[in-house]
Amino acid sequence: MSSPSLGTETAGTPIQPVKATHAPRDHVKPPNGLLLFQRIQGDIPKLSRQFKAIAKYVLERTEYIFRERIHDVAVKCGTQPSAIVRFAKRYGFIGFHDFKLAFVVDGHANHRNHTFEYRQRITSANLLPDASVDQSTAAAFEFIDRACEDIKLLQRDTNFSDMRDAVHALANANVIWIIGAGRAFSVASYLAYGLQNLDKPIQLIQFTGGMHSGQLRGIRPNDAMIAISFAPYSDETIFATLAAKTVGAAVVCMTDSLSSPLVGESTAHLLVQEGNVHGFRAVTNAITLAQALFLALAFLSPGSHSTDQVHNGCIS
Repeated sequence: MSSPSLGTETAGTPIQPVKATHAPRDHVKPPNGLLLFQRIQGDIPKLSRQFKAIAKYVLERTEYIFRERIHDVAVKCGTQPSAIVRFAKRYGFIGFHDFKLAFVVDGHANHRNHTFEYRQRITSANLLPDASVDQSTAAAFEFIDRACEDIKLLQRDTNFSDMRDAVHALANANVIWIIGAGRAFSVASYLAYGLQNLDKPIQLIQFTGGMHSGQLRGIRPNDAMIAISFAPYSDETIFATLAAKTVGAAVVCMTDSLSSPLVGESTAHLLVQEGNVHGFRAVTNAITLAQALFLALAFLSPGSHSTDQVHNGCIS
């Protein structure tokens, strides 16, 4: 007796479809955060030229890669979006979107945290374990070399009209308020140090004891604020920017991207991006831009202490 053919019924009972049997595949979870950073860093020597360019770009921008579009990344890496997707798949991700969110999970679940703590960065850079004095000195010069390259990019990318708008807004202010937290605090402090020689009051907003909220109540419509913040962006600086805008004061922001939350609230903006060596970000370009801004304002204030000190080389 022949067996019933596939797709027929026997005694009124429908034949159950035959399920294909495959050996179960092990699901490999893509790495997140620090582990992904370390894997990419370790792979660089063996990557193709195209993938190496993508890897270096990603490692330098781990704190804000999640804000970037695949086409923009491809242009900056000198490649095609399809290559970015292949790079993401190399590390177990479906595409670029999932890849960039891997850094969000560890670094930006809390908006106030850095992507990696400094101790983790040092460990991933292999600077602590068994590093010789020569190796650490070489790393220092690598940082200096990168800073020199970044200065050239700052010169190329700084927009004349943006600087002019910033200078105009600050020159017409009665009082200049300055705010910067975290890495940006060093830039804010330098600006306060330089601008205090102008013929107008300068206020550096302090965070000690949570007193900055009280200081912000002193801002008036004819004042101006210099707000400095880089990804992942300080909540305090964002709050101060909104407070200044609310009372009608001019806001000049120094930040790293047009997608920064400061840009939309600002009268003028100055964009600055920093290099990244072994996971450590510089402030070279930001300090240089701050010095340039101070110098422009100093030459608009011939009666102030600043021009005499600039000419005598006292402001450094």
